[in-house]
Amino acid sequence: MISSLTKKERLLLLVSTFACLFSLFLFYYFVYSPQQDRLEMKQKELKAEQKILSAVEAKTEQIETHSYKDIHTLQNQIPVEPLTDQIILQLEKAEVLSQSEIQSINFAKEDFAYSSEENDDTLEGNSQDSSNPQESGDAKSAVKRLQMTMTVQSGNYFEMEKFIHELENLPRIVEVNQLLIQGREEMSPVLTDEGPEPLIFQLVASAFYIPGLSDLQDSLPSIDSPPPSLKKNPFIQYTDPSSEEGAAGMQADTDLPEN
Repeated sequence: MISSLTKKERLLLLVSTFACLFSLFLFYYFVYSPQQDRLEMKQKELKAEQKILSAVEAKTEQIETHSYKDIHTLQNQIPVEPLTDQIILQLEKAEVLSQSEIQSINFAKEDFAYSSEENDDTLEGNSQDSSNPQESGDAKSAVKRLQMTMTVQSGNYFEMEKFIHELENLPRIVEVNQLLIQGREEMSPVLTDEGPEPLIFQLVASAFYIPGLSDLQDSLPSIDSPPPSLKKNPFIQYTDPSSEEGAAGMQADTDLPEN
């Protein structure tokens, strides 16, 4: 059939075939191939976004899992209530570790005022620019101070130093504000008839709490207080257990009331 075509027809067929092939080449190079590249790029972007999404979801789950623990940990340091019982138990541990004895302690609740130079400059700038001075007062009263004034007895200087070290490293954030100590005279005897003379000093320290965060009341840390001794008479009895009065006293302490 091709042999029966004329030369002009053959040339026209050849040009048409070349035009079709050239059109297919242009379609592939300018239309199909760019779209294929875009598709591959979008697939790669989709995989990358899926990886990022998986990482964000994992991080979110981790944050949600540990959010309560983090709040609980922060409340061990600065709770929303004074928790005086908690700080007393921690002070008892400091006594045992330092072999010291707290002879007396007084608690006082006060407002906490920032004393850093940077905060003073900030307050001066706010006093000039701000038209509402009540806001700065609220900011200062957000944190409350539980001030502790105590009289402590230690065996020597190193036990006093150990007590202060344990006090500053309690789970509750404690700041030592003042230390009052009267040293011995140079020619005074270090030892007495009863043994080494103890070292008595006064210490003023502060713990902190934020009463304004009422939403966190449910996450207050539990206080690990020792169980009650279930004694009717809390005082030590120095009676003879063999006597009738001693046996009656011991029986009264051991008997528990029935529910």
